[in-house]
Amino acid sequence: MSINKSRFVHFYTGNIFEVQKLRETLLEANIKTLVKDESESARFAGFGSTVMVQQLFIPSDKIEQAKKII
Repeated sequence: MSINKSRFVHFYTGNIFEVQKLRETLLEANIKTLVKDESESARFAGFGSTVMVQQLFIPSDKIEQAKKII
């Protein structure tokens, strides 16, 4: 699967549970998503993090469709 990351825009920021639920709902509507998890990035880099926040990105051309869903 090829994803052009430059076409994705920030759509939502929240805790892991909220983001994963919203992600599943959007995927059911055939809206691809990307999730950015700062705590995982920090962990992989060798740093600790207690922040459990994720950011959800969607294709810029799907913004209006996604807004109707939520």
